[in-house]
Formats: sequence, C-alpha cells, structure tokens
Amino acid sequence: MDIVLQHSDSIDKKRWDALLMQSPLASVFHNSWYLDVLDKDWWAFLSKDYTFVLPFFAEDKKVWMPFSVPYLGNVYLPEKMEFIDWSFIKLWQKHYTGITYTFGKFDKIEPEGKYWKKVSFPEIDLVNDFKMIEKHFSSEVQEIINTKSDYRAVSFRSLYEMVEFLKQTTNYTIDQINAVRRVVLNATQKKLGKMYALYDLRNQLCGVVFIIYYKQKAYILHSAFTTEALSDKADFIMLKTIIEDLSIYNLSLENHSDGFNSTVWDQFGFKWYYVFQYEQNTKQNLLSLFSQLLKR
Repeated sequence: MDIVLQHSDSIDKKRWDALLMQSPLASVFHNSWYLDVLDKDWWAFLSKDYTFVLPFFAEDKKVWMPFSVPYLGNVYLPEKMEFIDWSFIKLWQKHYTGITYTFGKFDKIEPEGKYWKKVSFPEIDLVNDFKMIEKHFSSEVQEIINTKSDYRAVSFRSLYEMVEFLKQTTNYTIDQINAVRRVVLNATQKKLGKMYALYDLRNQLCGVVFIIYYKQKAYILHSAFTTEALSDKADFIMLKTIIEDLSIYNLSLENHSDGFNSTVWDQFGFKWYYVFQYEQNTKQNLLSLFSQLLKR
C-alpha cells in the first residue's frame, strides 16, 4: 500500500469521509468538516486509494493536538491493515522537531520510554433502557436525583448564552472560546450536536454542556457549572438528564470535558478507558516513537 503525505487542501474530502463511514475505528474527530472547523491547515498520511488515513496538525515544525480534539490516530479498513507499510511514520521525524500526538483507543501501541503517557477518560454504555442503566447509579446519585428539585436540566439552543457562560466560568482563552463557537455552530447545523442548560429555581443559568454525536457514540466535549451548582452536586441532575435522553438511541457516551465534579463518573457507573499520548519536543530521541509504531 502506497502511503503519501498530503495537505488538507489536496485531500479528497468525499473519499476521506466515505472511509470514515465504513471503518469502525473512526471518531467524530476524524471527520474532515471537524478538522477544517478547528484549523484548515492540517495534514494527513493516507493511502492513495483512501483505505487508510491518519490526520494531524502541524505548525512551526511541530505536530500538535488542537483544543477540542482529545485523540486522533489511524482510520483504516481492517482487511487492509496487513498491507500498510508503517515506515512512512519516519516522515514525522524528518520534517518536525517535536511531537505531541494522542492516538485513539484502537491504535495497538506498545509504549516504552518516558515520552509516553496514558490519557484516561470515562465512558458508559447506554444500550439498555434507562431503568436498567439507573440500577447502576450509586445510592448518593439516587438520593440527589430524588431530592434536588431546586434544579432542572433541559436542552436549549442559545449558542450565545452558552459561550458567554463559558467565558464567565472557565479559563478558556479567546482562541478556545472561538473554537467552541465554531464547533458547536457547525455540529448543530449538521444535527450532530446538542446543548444542555441547567437552571435553578430563580431560572438562573448555572450550568451548560455540549454533546456531539457520531455513529453510535456521543461525546461530552464541553461543560461548565457555577460554584454553587457544583457544591449542590446539581451537575448530577444534568448528567442524569443527558443519560436518560441518550438511552433511547443505543449509544455509548464518552466524557472529554472537565466541568463536572470529579466523582460523578464512578457514581454513575462509567468505566475508565485510556489512550496513549506521545510528547517529545526535540528531534532527539524521537526514534522511540517510531520504533514502537514500526513494531505493529
């Protein structure tokens, strides 16, 4: 299989996205529209017949992971895997002086050395109906759901309100806020995204969550709550509403946001998964990355 390096401008986006629809390894973050929304200046290693792709972002001689992309990695047709020549990865070493890259759940990497680390995230399977899923909630969750009538979580459509709330309650930079705005706008227009709001008894906005969908998976990308709402564990009400809404679609739900109380995931029955990230900011010692990939 011939692997080439191409800039996004010269990539056939229709063929790219057609592969994603066929491959079980694709995530929403691999979609050409998603990559373009974050930064049109991206690159990819890909096969000439578009049966293998690996997108990445590069600037100033460094490979980097943009905001709102928790992982990327390879996408391919499983039956084509044995024909891939992994030596093309050496092109990274040739052209870039540093790498920060997070691979996907299905990238079979055997990491060695100090430049590798695990990046964990919680995920829950929502293939059962809500009554069955609810049985795995902790007793504290059950109590909060039954007693916290001061808060209500609903879907809403005000991108402006969400962005303003994120400005007030997070440490997002202006560039990150703008990235959120572009992702939410494009995803909702494509009917692949949904915003949720949390209100108190005074009808004051005290929490927001943005979820994006792709195939049979949903991703919590952004979340934020007021200090009072977190103290009251009102974010539990939000997560219960989201799970109940999604349970009718037979999805799995991943969290890649940091606005919720840290204990919420275990108490709702999420399981923890991890991906591997490689980070090395000098050209020296990058061979450890490539040698591991070449072993696959």
